[in-house]
Amino acid sequence: MELFHTGLEEIDALKNSASSEVLHAFFRKRMQEWPHPMISFECGTVGTFCDLVDKLKPEIAFELIPVAVDIVCNSANADLETKKTAVSLLWALIRKSDTTEIPNKMEALINDLINDGNASIIEEGKELKRWYRL
Repeated sequence: MELFHTGLEEIDALKNSASSEVLHAFFRKRMQEWPHPMISFECGTVGTFCDLVDKLKPEIAFELIPVAVDIVCNSANADLETKKTAVSLLWALIRKSDTTEIPNKMEALINDLINDGNASIIEEGKELKRWYRL
């Protein structure tokens, strides 16, 4: 049984190639269904993007990280929950990539997050900095 109803076609497409357009479409659709980083139900709590990363190969996840960086940057002026959800997508891909190799655009994003006005977003930037050992 699928937990989410949206983004399933995009997940199938992303299993085989790291498409920027498809990841953007997936994020938009999933945000319409559930605009939060996590979902809780009577059997537990999971990340909003767990079904995506469960089906990705680490190398495809790594290729999608710069796209997720763009999604986070595009969410910079959005409400806090949208920003947190965008960052959770980024983290899901980072963890799935299983590497600390620094992808394109990451250092600039980390600096932007650390300089954000919100404490939770600043902490995310600091965590990314630690992950990448910067």
